[in-house]
Formats: sequence, structure tokens, C-alpha cells
Amino acid sequence: MTTIVKAEAFPLAYPEIVDNNNMRHIVIVRLETDTGHVGWGECVAIFRENAASVTALLRHGLLDIVHGRNPLENQILWDEMRNRVWWYGDIGGIAGFAISAVDMALWDLKGKILDQPLYMLLGGKRHERLPACASLHPKGSTIDELADEMASYIQQGYQSVKVGFGKHGKANLGFDAMRDIEFAKAVRVAIGEEAGFIIDVGARLRWDIPYAIQMAQGFLEAKLTWLED
Repeated sequence: MTTIVKAEAFPLAYPEIVDNNNMRHIVIVRLETDTGHVGWGECVAIFRENAASVTALLRHGLLDIVHGRNPLENQILWDEMRNRVWWYGDIGGIAGFAISAVDMALWDLKGKILDQPLYMLLGGKRHERLPACASLHPKGSTIDELADEMASYIQQGYQSVKVGFGKHGKANLGFDAMRDIEFAKAVRVAIGEEAGFIIDVGARLRWDIPYAIQMAQGFLEAKLTWLED
């Protein structure tokens, strides 16, 4: 029986180039078996304190559950991890971040051990191709620059573009209703009628319900695929 002989967690940080080089914190999980197979998993913790908390949960508890166990029993291990965190996060939160990183590493191991792609382990391939969406925080400062930047991803072959409002940088999106509506209309013209277009309001802005309704109505002409948050 293949067993996991090493289970490690590493908090890492890097400048996110699509978010004006703001530091992003992640946690990497590495699982190694006695047969030399290595599985990798990741959770995007975003904040340094969250990455530290996730790492502590992994190093001082959750990784003990998978150490010495058969990685092919990933569903059983997932259930045991969920049962372990019942007091502090069995429905989400920081514990959910930690479990997700281990779960990803277990699936990676299982695929390598069985020499199968993940889609086969999940029951088979249903589609030959899937649409791709470019999620970005544009760097331009004028409406024309921003719209052109969004359109450049459609020209590269993406079927949809998603833009984050309320971010740092020169774009200044999410802070001026009239400008935001003008931006949305300009993007629709630039990307064409068929491309998907999503606006993610972002936690920083905290729109209330009346303002959200006002903005949704203002965006009607831009034919958003959806308005997030």
C-alpha cells in the first residue's frame, strides 16, 4: 500500500502582477509518498495573517491526519479533516482554506499514482473545450486606455473579461458612478456584442442596496454577464 511519508506546508508571498504588484499570500502543501510520488496543493490566503493561521492549522493538526495514510483514500481523508475542524470551521473559514490545499495535493497524488488525468478520476471528460475568462485589474488611467486593455484579452482569444473595482492603481474604478458607467459602456463597444463582461465590485467599496440598484440600472447598456458582490 502506498503511504504518505512526508507532509509539509509552506506560506509564501509574491507580488501579483495583475493587481498592481500588491503582495499576495498563499500556502503550498507538499505530500510525498514512500514510492517517491509528490502531490502539490495550494490555497490563496491573500493576507499574511491568514496564511500564518492556515499554516499553523496544517502543521499542528491537519497534516497529521494524512501522514502515514493511503493517498488513494482521499475522500476518507477529506471527511476526517472536516470532522477534525467541527469546532472552528467545518462550514468554511480558515479551516476551509487549509483543507482545500491538502485536498488538492491528494488529488494530484492520486492522479500521478494511477497515471490518470484529474478529469478521468472525476468521471470523464464532458467537453473538448471550455470558455476562458480573463480576470484582471487594468492599469490604464483613461476610459479609452482601460477599454482597449480589456478588449486586448478578447483579441487574444478569451471569451469573457472580468474587471475588479475598488483596487489601488491608476484605473480608479468604483469611486465615481458616472465614470464607472461610461467605462462599462466603452468596454462593451470595445469587446463587441458577443463577449462576456463581468464587473466585480470588490469588498473595499461596500455598496449599499440602493446604490447597487442604481449602478445595475446604469450598466444595462453595457449588457453585463453578471455584476459580482
